[in-house]
Amino acid sequence: MNAQRLNIKWIMLILLCASGVRLAAAWQWHSETAARGLQFRLGDSDSYWVLASQIARFQPYEYGSSDARIFRAPLYPLCLAPFTLFTEPSTGIWYARVAGCLAGTWVVWMIMSSAHRLGGPQAAWWSGWIAALYPGAIGMSIVILSEAVFCPLFLLSLSYWQKSLQVDAAYVPATSRTARRSAWLAGIFSGLAILARPSWLLFLPFAGFILIAWGTQRGRQLQVLAWIACGCVLALTPWWVRNAVITARFVPTTLQVGASLYDGLHEGASGGSDEDMAFINGFIDQQREADQQREADQQREADQQREADQQLKEAKSSGQGAQASGLGGAGVWRDSTFEYRLNARLQNAAMDWAKKNVSGVLRLALIKLSRTWSLWPTAGEIGSTGLRLLLTSSCLAVLIAALSASCYKRPDWGTSIGLLWLPVIYFTLLHMVFVGSIRYREPAMLVLTGLAGVGLSQWLNQLRQAWKFCKPH
Repeated sequence: MNAQRLNIKWIMLILLCASGVRLAAAWQWHSETAARGLQFRLGDSDSYWVLASQIARFQPYEYGSSDARIFRAPLYPLCLAPFTLFTEPSTGIWYARVAGCLAGTWVVWMIMSSAHRLGGPQAAWWSGWIAALYPGAIGMSIVILSEAVFCPLFLLSLSYWQKSLQVDAAYVPATSRTARRSAWLAGIFSGLAILARPSWLLFLPFAGFILIAWGTQRGRQLQVLAWIACGCVLALTPWWVRNAVITARFVPTTLQVGASLYDGLHEGASGGSDEDMAFINGFIDQQREADQQREADQQREADQQREADQQLKEAKSSGQGAQASGLGGAGVWRDSTFEYRLNARLQNAAMDWAKKNVSGVLRLALIKLSRTWSLWPTAGEIGSTGLRLLLTSSCLAVLIAALSASCYKRPDWGTSIGLLWLPVIYFTLLHMVFVGSIRYREPAMLVLTGLAGVGLSQWLNQLRQAWKFCKPH
């Protein structure tokens, strides 16, 4: 963003306010958690911290046992790793929260930059204040969850994707150096975002299909999309190679997809998440029994084959001239790792239930949609009535202002506005299949805070013009 067009003092004030609010919220959250005698208040936080500790101490990257080596994507644990080296864990956790606050402040700067490109300095000013004070953005900065890293990365990806589209709007060939560099960076940051939060994996094909199907200059957009895909693959390749070495299979993200899918699609599912994942224990027992039975069957077949080969060998030595089959000693063969087989079992169980209960899937999809976009969060998600009221009012205000900005068409915006709305559509559809929660809408809402600033700026300009028109001369 051109700081000369927006007073640098205002920029610094907004960023200082954003960091101050986040640090204050982090300290309160951290203190309340410690007062309860806990390190974390969210179950996922512990798994990230354990894996980060493994990395920092050069131990195997696994959660609990060798049967969970592809349990989490590696980027967020890698970022947390230095903080786990503190002698006092609480101190390391606090500094990790501080780092999350700094990353959240950087997000505010990126949102201001995006709004400045769309609506000028006044839009950037309002977007900065909205992003700095939006409760969901503050919450994602202070907890030990992958959103702290994911949000800056996916916003960078969208920003560079926007730049590549703007190059197209200027009728510069999509294969030019500027477009190619922007597309490559968009792909690399998208790949890194996937390594922070695997649910981002399908956004590239989803958004690419939408932009090509309903956009203009499809040939150029397809070329840009191809460069983005190359950058994404480049970022993901080391993780893919590591997973292939372990499983002898292609694993694009983690082996928790099956568990996450079953969490949302099974008999008795509520649309929310079973945080304890109690159902997994039953599947683990089933998989171990199946493995034991399969090994016993294969061992029996191998023994029978060896006996047959021995008989054929004896018959041949006695002159009967029989020919051995050559299949003796087959041994016991396994289909990849236990973790891989367990993931496949959970995934198959979820899909089998979905095929037999189409009406149940549709009913759950509506429930998950309601849980994700509920303007009044349930008491189970947010315990404080005041906080629920704050979340409701802020979410509604951002949505109205963002919709207003989107209805105000300008020819030089091109498909930039549509690209900012695509995460909203994507996360909504995704969590109508998996579980729904207001947590999963917050990254998309973060994007909309930039558009909300543009919309608010437009309202104020219209009011100012109306006042000048109505003001008596």
